Amino acid sequence: YRPPSRTHISSIIKKRYANGIDKLRCILSEQTAIALTSDAWTSRATESFAATTAHYIDGNWDIHSTCLDTSHFPGSHTGERIADKLHATTLKFVISDEKIVACVHDQAAHISYEHKQTNCKLLTYSKERY
Repeated sequence: YRPPSRTHISSIIKKRYANGIDKLRCILSEQTAIALTSDAWTSRATESFAATTAHYIDGNWDIHSTCLDTSHFPGSHTGERIADKLHATTLKFVISDEKIVACVHDQAAHISYEHKQTNCKLLTYSKERY
């Protein structure tokens, strides 16, 4: 038995990732309304990350939540950078502005810029309210 090479395994993973992205794009294209949640945080090891999740209800009234992106997000968490990240994610998954019905996030001060740069209704979660 000869184990597969690192490059072979890498190519298989990349193909499966591309297929998964294509399937998700197809599923999201069939939805009429999508809500997004976004968050950016810094780990205890002082590494920054950002994530975007899409939420939708399908034709059978089943709710779905799918993480679209979680990635390293070095630098400051400015509204402009977060808006750019959110916009890039919606472009990657071909989610039109018309389908986005809400963007939910924490109540960080930098989010006001993000709201101005994206065409979606803004809902703010405040830990103090709950």
